[in-house]
Amino acid sequence: MKKFPFIVLLVAITLFSCKDSTKPQEQNQPEALTTTSNNRSSYKRWSGDLVNELYKDVLAKDSSLQAFEKKMNIVLESQSDSLKVYNDFKTKNDAYYISANSYIRQISDSIFRGQMDTILQKSKIQFAEIVKKHEEITKAIKENRLKIQDNYVAIKIKKTLPLIEKFQRESLPSTIALQGLTNEMKTVLEMQQQMIDK
Repeated sequence: MKKFPFIVLLVAITLFSCKDSTKPQEQNQPEALTTTSNNRSSYKRWSGDLVNELYKDVLAKDSSLQAFEKKMNIVLESQSDSLKVYNDFKTKNDAYYISANSYIRQISDSIFRGQMDTILQKSKIQFAEIVKKHEEITKAIKENRLKIQDNYVAIKIKKTLPLIEKFQRESLPSTIALQGLTNEMKTVLEMQQQMIDK
């Protein structure tokens, strides 16, 4: 038991010396990776999305990245405005053909009903041809949006990965305190075993 206070003192000294040595490194770290002042085992509050928190830190320091973000957001936000007029136009036409089809089904004469259905289907085919170019462009817009979103994910990873790797290199805690605790636990286990064996 006399050995216990000495090891606890050694562990405490080690912890305090580690605290002083890591301060300069923490000054260069993003806020999301710095420790709180009152508890070295906990990190400053972050949203849970560490990639995004680190990206915000990179963004705040990079004017070219800020310009890119602004441009990308303008383009993405304008998508709905750009497509709205065409989407409204197409929705009304689609609604008409659905409604017209329900009316045709009300015709009791099967031959006449078939004739009217042929006329309606011909009109639908003509309409599809009229909006073919619009549909191709709309499809391309949707595909490009997905590509932009995929690339944005890749950019966030590429911009933040060096930060977390730097953190790993510079902030890995010493094993001294952990080893000290392991040794003390072994001592306690030995004492327990001695008591059990009596």
